[in-house]
Amino acid sequence: MKPDSNEQIIHVALRHPHYDSRVFHKESVSSAAIYHTTLLACGHDKKEWYELDVKKVTFGDICIWKRIYSFGLYIFRSPASLLHVHETESLLLALLIKCFRPSKKIVFDVHEYFDLYVRQEKKKWYVRCYYWFFFYIIRPIVLPVVSHVCVVTPDMINQYTFGKKIPTVIFNYHKTDQLQEITGNNLLSKEKKYIVYHGGISKDRGALIFPELLRYLREDINLLIIGKWNNNDLKSSFFTKCREYQVEKRVVYPGSLSFLETMAYLANEVPMIGMTLFEYQADHEKAINIKMFEYLYFGIRQIGSDYRTYYQSYIVDNGLGRGVSLDAHPKDVAIEIEDMFERFDILQHHIQGSKEKWSWRSEEKKLLDLYSDFLS
Repeated sequence: MKPDSNEQIIHVALRHPHYDSRVFHKESVSSAAIYHTTLLACGHDKKEWYELDVKKVTFGDICIWKRIYSFGLYIFRSPASLLHVHETESLLLALLIKCFRPSKKIVFDVHEYFDLYVRQEKKKWYVRCYYWFFFYIIRPIVLPVVSHVCVVTPDMINQYTFGKKIPTVIFNYHKTDQLQEITGNNLLSKEKKYIVYHGGISKDRGALIFPELLRYLREDINLLIIGKWNNNDLKSSFFTKCREYQVEKRVVYPGSLSFLETMAYLANEVPMIGMTLFEYQADHEKAINIKMFEYLYFGIRQIGSDYRTYYQSYIVDNGLGRGVSLDAHPKDVAIEIEDMFERFDILQHHIQGSKEKWSWRSEEKKLLDLYSDFLS
C-alpha cells in the first residue's frame, strides 16, 4: 500500500529484533499506512517479516554501543523529520541526534519499568548499574529535549512527565485484523485438552511448574509449550522432571516458532487454558502482558499469578480467567484448571463478548493523531 504522505518516519529499536511482537512493531506498521516508514533494529534478516509496507534495516548482532553509532549514522544521513525511538538506551541516541540534527522531532516510547530493574536483586549488579545510568542520569537530561513521550501503562505517566509535556498512553493491545486471518493448523488432538504457554521459556515464567501440574492433572490434559528456552540447563531440568513424573508423552513442544506459526496453534478449536504463572518480579507487577490479549482473542481462558495488577483488572475482574497466589501448591492450581475445563461453555460466553474490547484499533488512532500534530 502506498503511503498517503511524503513525510518520513524512522522507528528505532536498539535492543530488540525486528520480528519481536512488542509495541514498536505495531507502531511501525501503523505509521507505514500513511508515512514512509523505516524500522532500524538489531538481529538478522533470516526471520520472517510479514509486514511489507515497512522498510527494514538491520545491523546484525553487534554490541549496544556499536548499534548507537551505526543507527545514529543512518539517521544523520536520512531526510526523515520524525524519529520514534524505543527502549531506555535510545535516550542516549536521541540526545546525540538532537545535538547534531536539532530540527528532527523525537518521540520516545517507554515499554518497561526500568527503575524497577535497578531494584531487582535477582539481576546482576552490572545490569542494575547499566539501567541506573540510563534511568537516573540520561533520562532527566533527555526528557526536556524530546518532542513527546509515549508509555504503555498509566503508572508510567508521572515518571516521564516534564513540565507541560504529559505522556500519551498507548496500550500494547493485539491487532485483531492480523489475528482474524489466522486459522488453526490442526496439529493438536481434538480428543485432548491443553494447558498452554508461549513465549520466552524461563524459570521465572513458570517453566518448572508445568511438569508438576501435569503430574496432578487428569490424563486427558496435555501441555502445549512454545518458545525459546532461556538456557539448555533449564530445558534439561524440565524434561528430566517430565520423565520423573512420567508425563513426557503429554508434552507437545513444537519448538521456537514464528509469531504466525505460534498463533496457528492457539487458533485450533480444542479446549485450552493459557498460563502466565510468573514468579514474583517487581517489573511484572504493573506490566501489561500481551499474552493476555492473544489468549483472549482465540477464546482461551487463563490462569495466572494474581500479584499482577493488570492481569487482575483485565482478566480476573472480567470473569475471563482466574488468579492464583505465588505460594499456591501445584496440586491446588491443577484443581483450579480442571474446574475451569468443566465450566468451559460458561466462560466462553464472557470471552466472545470481550475480545474486541481491547484491540490495537483504538491505540493506532492515538498514535496517528500524535504524528499528525508533529508533521502537519
